[in-house]
Amino acid sequence: MSLTKEQLQEIVPQTEGYYELLYEYAREGLEFQRMYNTLMAGYTTLAAAAQSILTYETVKCFLDGNYNAYVNKMIQLYPAIATGERMLSDTQSLIDIIRQGIVIKPEDKEDILFYIGGFSPYWASGNLLVYQGGTVFGGGDVKIAGGVKLQGKKYLQKLRSLYSYNNVNVTKYMNLVVIPLLAKRNLNFINPTYYSFPPAKNYKETIGIFKNSNHLIEMLSYQPYINYLALRYRTNFYYIKEGSRYISETFTSGGRELLRISSEFPYPYVGFFNPTPLDISGYATQLFLGLAYIIAAPPKLMPLYSTKVELYPPFYDYFNTAINFVSLGAPIYLSNFDPNASNNCSTYGVVGLVSGILDFTAKIGNSITQDRSILSQIPSLEFELGIYVLPVVKLPDSTKYSDIIEYAEALKVNDYVNYLLEIIDKAKRAISSLISSGVLSGIAFAAVMAVEAWDSEDQIVKDAQKYIEKLNEIYNYVLNQAYSCIESFPNLPRNEKIIYEEQVQQYLNGIIGDVDARLDKNEIISFLMEKINEYLSNQGIYCFSEEVLY
Repeated sequence: MSLTKEQLQEIVPQTEGYYELLYEYAREGLEFQRMYNTLMAGYTTLAAAAQSILTYETVKCFLDGNYNAYVNKMIQLYPAIATGERMLSDTQSLIDIIRQGIVIKPEDKEDILFYIGGFSPYWASGNLLVYQGGTVFGGGDVKIAGGVKLQGKKYLQKLRSLYSYNNVNVTKYMNLVVIPLLAKRNLNFINPTYYSFPPAKNYKETIGIFKNSNHLIEMLSYQPYINYLALRYRTNFYYIKEGSRYISETFTSGGRELLRISSEFPYPYVGFFNPTPLDISGYATQLFLGLAYIIAAPPKLMPLYSTKVELYPPFYDYFNTAINFVSLGAPIYLSNFDPNASNNCSTYGVVGLVSGILDFTAKIGNSITQDRSILSQIPSLEFELGIYVLPVVKLPDSTKYSDIIEYAEALKVNDYVNYLLEIIDKAKRAISSLISSGVLSGIAFAAVMAVEAWDSEDQIVKDAQKYIEKLNEIYNYVLNQAYSCIESFPNLPRNEKIIYEEQVQQYLNGIIGDVDARLDKNEIISFLMEKINEYLSNQGIYCFSEEVLY
């Protein structure tokens, strides 16, 4: 699907004139010559890039890629939102604990996924919550697809020290981690589309071509909505339980704010990529693709704003677009003109991840600032304009398991990845042990996911018992309700009732493994009954006119 000629005629000239507009907007409000020169230096870099690549064909491919991703709800392109379920006691706001990235399912490995994205030094031990395209990992919702425990004290302390806000060079260049997730077996998950450009045959060859020139790119980020949540829940973003801070249920199983926004198209920050070589001590030079120059301004001044066609959800037009550490790990997307392609455009896909905030200049009210402390704070309501220089790191060479492990080594986080893979293996062995003892596979999976820590197979099996008992009780109740529905349905032959009862049991066996077993019984039952009702309704059997509670 492409934008119409009329739609393009409105947007393309607006995009081409974007930086001239912002130049005037910024120039009029600046009061300090030194800061003025700094901001204009950033503008000059952008303008030079714009002049060389902003052709009609390039902009058309770029806009078509964005448009298709938005209108077709291509959720595999949406960033992942990550946060710790628990946080350290000195956490100041949501800005400290929410990061972004992507989730990859290895093409040659079952039951494992990988979160690749930003890391927060304020994450405490416990569940890592990851939201991607409406799928939840780690807990925080009645339906989850898997997860992992952030445990291993020495590893977490090492990562917190490495990614501390006080370590300025790290926050400038490298804030990415790789974290494996235990996934439900046969999980239907679509990997993010990698950017590709012929004649390259794979991603590795594509980035070889990509690094040779400037590009029009966009950072897809939930930054504006997280800014809104951080401001709205400035003081009540957490609750205290047994002496520990937990992220408020407003964002998880209660208000489901993070699940809701992860199901929406992210905000597209338009900018330019420059293949600036980066030589960062301790990291291979080929890991870094270059620098993204991104401008954040009021949405109605941004290039993708249009009154005739939507390129993103319109609610973003009312939010603060200031960029901060929340966008660490956000994916960079693009599509380019390709005369040999059927639609004259290359694949719209992710080419890399934002690994830091190297430099920035922001206009806040009547002041211009480069104070890095604001990158970890709730954005000011007086924010007007910012230019951000963001290092971009490549992706794993492919979605093969070995390439992802090699990528973790390049990021210097392989020790923690190996440790988490070990505890995931313990969890998998515990699940197998429970199944061998007669526990339904779905109940075994859900019970193990609910256990607080995965220290040993025996400990996991022991700690899972209370959840198994709870889930068995729920399972039997829901199954009996479904049987009663089928039995009481009029004019249904006995042999068909038997078939439907067998089918509904098989269906329940599958979905019982989706639940967060830590939640209230009634909440789990309501979810399961809703799914059973849906399933039976699709078979033409209607029984439950009202929600059935335990």
